Amino acid sequence: LKELCRQQDWDPSTTYVWMCFFVNNQRVWLLDPEPNPMGRPQRIQECIAKVGGFIVLLDQHEGSMYFSRIWLIFELFAALQLCPERVRLALPKKARLALHDALRSHSRRLADINADRAKAANSAEEGVLKELLSRTEGGMDAVNRQLGDLCAQLFVQQ
Repeated sequence: LKELCRQQDWDPSTTYVWMCFFVNNQRVWLLDPEPNPMGRPQRIQECIAKVGGFIVLLDQHEGSMYFSRIWLIFELFAALQLCPERVRLALPKKARLALHDALRSHSRRLADINADRAKAANSAEEGVLKELLSRTEGGMDAVNRQLGDLCAQLFVQQ
């Protein structure tokens, strides 16, 4: 995150990071089912619309664990729809160097995103999120393509 602040010319002493991991307790779906299954995803969309930026924190550029989780795909797609100019990518140094090598060689697929294969800890929440994403014009293929295009753009900025 320090490197991202440097790249974006953000002051680390006044830059705050809200991590949905600590706020969006997905396990609560197991313990406290909501009568309206669309309620939680809608609240996450409202939060994303209010934040100053959206940081995609990947473990690696190719085959990232990030894209195996349907919640992360849903949140990133919401950010793409609500605040595309505020989406940024953060990679650990080792992953950033590997990305630079891949970009130079042009021989690797940048992002393998398939929302249909993504999982959630709870099958009910997985179904709700996939249903919401599939309602997008063009369906899941459009979601995968748009997020792949976004990641390619963000990768180049690294």
